[in-house]
Amino acid sequence: MDLHGFYTGEVFDAYQHLGAHIWGGGTAFRTFAPAAGRVALIGQFSNWQEVPMDRDGAFWSCYVEGAGAGMMYKYRIYDRQGGFVDHCDPYGFGMELRPSCASIIRDLHAYRFSDGEWMSARTDCKNGPLNIYEVHFGSFRKPGPAADAWYSYEELIPILIPYLKENGYNYVEVMPLTEHPCDQSWGYQVTGFFSPTARYGTMDQLKAFVDACHQNGIGVLMDFVPVHFAVDGYALARWAGHTIVPIRGSLVPLESEDPCCARLQGLSLRNVELRVRDDRGRTAFREQGELLFTHFGLSGPLVLSASAHMDFTKSKYTAHIDLKPALDAQKLDARLLRDFQERANQDYANALGGLVPRSMVPVLAERTGVPSATKGHDIRREQRRRLLETLKDFAIALSGPRPVEEAVVTSGGVAVGEVDPRTMESKKVKGLFFAGELLDVDGYTGGFNLQIAWSTGYCAGLAAAGRAATI
Repeated sequence: MDLHGFYTGEVFDAYQHLGAHIWGGGTAFRTFAPAAGRVALIGQFSNWQEVPMDRDGAFWSCYVEGAGAGMMYKYRIYDRQGGFVDHCDPYGFGMELRPSCASIIRDLHAYRFSDGEWMSARTDCKNGPLNIYEVHFGSFRKPGPAADAWYSYEELIPILIPYLKENGYNYVEVMPLTEHPCDQSWGYQVTGFFSPTARYGTMDQLKAFVDACHQNGIGVLMDFVPVHFAVDGYALARWAGHTIVPIRGSLVPLESEDPCCARLQGLSLRNVELRVRDDRGRTAFREQGELLFTHFGLSGPLVLSASAHMDFTKSKYTAHIDLKPALDAQKLDARLLRDFQERANQDYANALGGLVPRSMVPVLAERTGVPSATKGHDIRREQRRRLLETLKDFAIALSGPRPVEEAVVTSGGVAVGEVDPRTMESKKVKGLFFAGELLDVDGYTGGFNLQIAWSTGYCAGLAAAGRAATI
């Protein structure tokens, strides 16, 4: 393999060297893991016991007699502290159906094509008609109503090809077929770059589909998205030795078991102050703005912003709402005293109507222990003090964030301490750059963290271009 071309990104035949290649009576395994302390191979052929791999610079390899087509395997990547992760082969040619993720040895040369006539007559269509049909194999036709009911590559031959011919298409563009963990991504979050997804069958079955298309005068275009890889424990960043901070919602609503939230659901409070304290009394967030009570807890701009500063795996949190942040305790007490004097013969609940939304009055009455029917002239100093404290500190215990699907953005990804903030280059692997949502960053930058994506992408692009110019 041309190593200079590999490192500069000028050659594209690394798959012919890396991965699992059947040879002789066994299989040669090779992988690229520059930051690993050591690498071992595990698989069915060794009863999933470690087979040591030899190091040659950034590459690791071994040969296993008796390892053949159809057998599953993984690489065990050790960091320099002795920890390890069992990882699929990024250059593997087959993989288990998700959620399993073992790579599978495939014979690249077993299938024999019969499309010589079409291949010899193939043109670039610059001087002839070109009509392309784009298709997603998982949704074009389904054998049943289940979400994971799919036709195989071969089963699609008598279904899709007649449709293409009937409608005059001479090319079909297939949406990504590289292996991916999430069905909903439609193939745009890749973990197996050279492995046709097991959702629809094997490599040879995909070859049979392509062969049949060619024999029917239809060319095949395949989408390939190498820059959209999954940010999870068995994807490329961790393979390179990086720490992956678990993905969690950021800018996300918060749940509470306090029954007052459900009683007040739909109530929006403006110009209040939210302070969030952890179970050690430390302030995690403090800001003024708007929040919303919901049936599950709290939401709204203030709460979404606060959630970015909270980690429920490490601490418990309580929300403290100052309903009257513009008034200090002395001024608020004077306001309460005046309101009760002006409404001396009215119920306590009516007297509070000018201070808080009416839907909050019953809740305040319960928290202060002052019956709603108490007349203004009967309110004692101690009761007024409890009311003041509640208005300045309406506390709600928080139980956790809403599901990550409800988050505006996510946090988690490659630990930023392992990335040079000036260039976005990995501190572990020279020439490896990170940007955008791949990093453990989040901020008040709108949907998808676009400002972060653009800024880090710009830094990474400049640095990568500069590095390439010096090679």
